[in-house]
Amino acid sequence: MQRNTYAQQPIGTYIDQSHWSILHGVFGMGWYFETDEYGFVDTLSMCGETYSVLPLQWQDTAYIRNDGQRVLYRNTTDCIDKEYLMYDYSLAIGDSSYLGQYLSEPDTGLFIVDTIDHVVINGVSRLRYTMLYDRNWGTDPMN
Repeated sequence: MQRNTYAQQPIGTYIDQSHWSILHGVFGMGWYFETDEYGFVDTLSMCGETYSVLPLQWQDTAYIRNDGQRVLYRNTTDCIDKEYLMYDYSLAIGDSSYLGQYLSEPDTGLFIVDTIDHVVINGVSRLRYTMLYDRNWGTDPMN
């Protein structure tokens, strides 16, 4: 299964006053579309790192931080809970990484970078990573 991601740099932070809008469709009694506004509201030091605090509609809060070309997030402030990789722009073709998968088990999946190219979206050239999802990671091929 292929997955594409589009972006240019690690995510902005609270200090950058990052805000964005996401248009999404909702299906129920017919289709309708709505735009949700998101933005960091604060910073929080925990687990030896500084996170930008992002309130979300589908869960209470996400805690997001940059680490070089990687973006990581936590779902809770409990340092015993996992920190998940959102994306990593230092990956090259053939590299693999365990990425978080919201609302599915297991909570991470092994992805392999298949291709990296450029696409133009609204007149802006952007990197596109095509990832292959390994559905069988962690399983014994002999069973």
